[in-house]
Amino acid sequence: MNRSFKTACFLLCCSFTFAQSGGASFSFVDMGLSARVASLGGEAITAADNDMGNVLFNPSLLNAQMHNNLSFSFVNYFSGINYGTVSYARNFKHVGNLAFHIQYANYGSIIVTDVMGGEHGSATANDIVLVSGWGKNIIDSQFTLGANLKLMFSQIHNYFGMALGVDVSATYTLANRMFAASLLLRNIGGSLKSYTGDGFDWMPFEISIALYGKIPHAPFRIFFEITNLQKWKLNYDNPYAQIDMETGERIKMSKTKSFFDNLARHLVLGVEVIPYKHIYLRAAYNYNRGADLVNSDKPGMVGFSWGAGFNIRGFDLSYARSSFYRLGSPNYITLNVNLNSFNKKR
Repeated sequence: MNRSFKTACFLLCCSFTFAQSGGASFSFVDMGLSARVASLGGEAITAADNDMGNVLFNPSLLNAQMHNNLSFSFVNYFSGINYGTVSYARNFKHVGNLAFHIQYANYGSIIVTDVMGGEHGSATANDIVLVSGWGKNIIDSQFTLGANLKLMFSQIHNYFGMALGVDVSATYTLANRMFAASLLLRNIGGSLKSYTGDGFDWMPFEISIALYGKIPHAPFRIFFEITNLQKWKLNYDNPYAQIDMETGERIKMSKTKSFFDNLARHLVLGVEVIPYKHIYLRAAYNYNRGADLVNSDKPGMVGFSWGAGFNIRGFDLSYARSSFYRLGSPNYITLNVNLNSFNKKR
């Protein structure tokens, strides 16, 4: 048994030993989405290709073909909030494939008020995440393991927080690349320093499974994610549910409807269509997002996401929109560059 396999097994064991059951502190680590990931539902995906935007969420997708690839992602979010990611990957023959990411989030200017509403100037809020990723083929070229080590810094006005986390993932890909499956354990860890200096805050831990499939000769790919396996109940009693006129109580879902509603909240379905070589059209539906954020009177496209991309001469440009609210959708832009293409002899 080689050293890399022993290391991977150790990381997997640690992840199960220390995995926490929830928490939402430092949740900005899940905001650094590439345009492709955002267009396919906003969850970690499995894709048997060399997209740098995927490895931040799924490090087991790192491979030697990503050597010397550089990626930039930018998101124009709501209310002047912007965030983005810069990523770079290299292959080291005996160590494996390494990737380095810098995530940032800028929340703009925030008005400082007292409990009476009096204004006292403005404040800023920023988040930065430094990520080192590793991925390597284990046993054979079809089975890969990967891990991310994440160091997070968060500043809100005069408050400062710091956290350390780990992602672990494993991917199996068929030799013909028509099917791939990944198991992911994300955000294992917590605060090194909380905002107030007291207590310990967990990161938003999640276990998920991502599947990818392609029908031979068909111009499309299917992406299917099963999310939040660490927690079954994702739905809740809606405080704005209709009132029973006779009893005066809120009308609750039946047990059967509640079961299927909760089941659907764990599922994300996406499709990537390739109408012409190097051109990609993408769309997905995230039921959990739609169920939480939709306005029942005017649902619009809440929960849906879509995008497009093209690849030419070492450049891969993608754009996406993801609908959180019927009157506004964030814009995602990602540029992947293969620096090796500039070194080829002309």
